[in-house]
Amino acid sequence: MILNASFHRIKEVINRPSMTPYKSDDFDWVFPIYERLNLEPWTEKDGRWPFGNPLGLCQDRTRTLPHYLKMSGWEPLPKYDSNFKKTFKELMYERAYEIIEIANGERINISWSGGLDSTTLLFTLMEVADLKQLKVFCNYNSIVESSVIYDRYLKGRVEVDISLPVVSPKFGPGIILTGYHGDSLFPNLSPDQPMGYPEILTIHWKDWLTKEQVDIIEPMIEKYPNKEIIQYVPEYLSFVEINFKWQWSKTHKKRNQPKEVADRIINYYDTVDFQRWAIGNYEPKYGSHEKTTYKWTMRQHLKDLMKATFYTDHKRICTSHYDIIDSNWVMLLEDGTNLYRKDLP
Repeated sequence: MILNASFHRIKEVINRPSMTPYKSDDFDWVFPIYERLNLEPWTEKDGRWPFGNPLGLCQDRTRTLPHYLKMSGWEPLPKYDSNFKKTFKELMYERAYEIIEIANGERINISWSGGLDSTTLLFTLMEVADLKQLKVFCNYNSIVESSVIYDRYLKGRVEVDISLPVVSPKFGPGIILTGYHGDSLFPNLSPDQPMGYPEILTIHWKDWLTKEQVDIIEPMIEKYPNKEIIQYVPEYLSFVEINFKWQWSKTHKKRNQPKEVADRIINYYDTVDFQRWAIGNYEPKYGSHEKTTYKWTMRQHLKDLMKATFYTDHKRICTSHYDIIDSNWVMLLEDGTNLYRKDLP
């Protein structure tokens, strides 16, 4: 069973005989749907991807549409809880204390990209943890992306390991913390999405897709725990993130890593309560059509911690990475084995 895979490498090897053991029993009828409807970017044809920015394989957590590969995981969506009242700020602090408890005195290695997700968790932990327990791993791209955060807030306060972008970061002992699943809590407002003009806030999601795409996706939304809120494109994109991309994000940082390292990786936003918060839509996820209001609630929490606005008011969404994946990497299996191009002749 496959935990994670590079979509671009899968495109190269999908027709090789060595891929046969990794194709699902539904391959013959499911794969043409993914191709024809552009559910993953198998073609370069014009038109938008209905599952948002296509950074990886899509797994439907409602289990309405199978995948064409033998994918593992398939974590079910939590049920909608109308009594859920926790704020995003409360969840951030709850998770910080939980991480400290999990670490049990060992080092907390933080993979810091300079983006909103990892910066927000870093500042939250710096508020409540012993700073001597924290070690920040980053590269020069992280420092550039985050403006002057390194100089103002990190330098001289916490241990920082700065490197060039690397294929396999050399993490030390202790748990390894990532900002993954932060994206999954908010609609994807990346540059190739149609945000940036006010009308998008009032376009019905069905009018944004083709009829065939709607016919495939509508039964999934019917099974979504809080389907009533999905009316317009931003709410639809939020549904896409938590339903289709959750499994891919869950194991994304484990790719190309030795099992000993992969087993120590924890995604900060990977909790049932963060998912309940996202599904319930209890607080604003964006301030307006402007991309600098993306992840609005997260920005407000970080602004309070920083006691400054230079980063939170101007940070635009972009792809943030601490490490660079090996270009020959194809997939990660359930037993921790990484397969590369040479393994799939």
